[in-house]
Amino acid sequence: MKKSKYLLITLLTSVLVITSCGEQKSFSSALLIGKWKRPVVAPDGKQGFDCYRYDNGGIGATWDTSEDVSEGEAQAFRWVLSEDQLSITHLGQMGQEIPKRYTIKILNSTTLSYTDNYGTSFTFTKFTEQP
Repeated sequence: MKKSKYLLITLLTSVLVITSCGEQKSFSSALLIGKWKRPVVAPDGKQGFDCYRYDNGGIGATWDTSEDVSEGEAQAFRWVLSEDQLSITHLGQMGQEIPKRYTIKILNSTTLSYTDNYGTSFTFTKFTEQP
């Protein structure tokens, strides 16, 4: 009898753990609006920032200060946030579209952190001044 109770408790605990692991987080796109940066180093060793600006309406721009690119020269992109999935479609100068998909881990008023499909993590901080 004791063994049956132990097995039942173990089974119920396992079911609860398995079902709670599958929950998907949901993030507000309002928190994404604004400018975000992360430190980068260019191939020539110059330090700078990888910057993203997310605007209302699912549009934005990205630039890399380590490669002497300013916000005025930024590459345009479209974005969609659905629950914890961030889809960004970069718009190339020749009309090509480059889609990328990320899973957001953290999104609050100061930090944006996500991983790509290969498991690489990217962490940005929100900024208002020049990067």
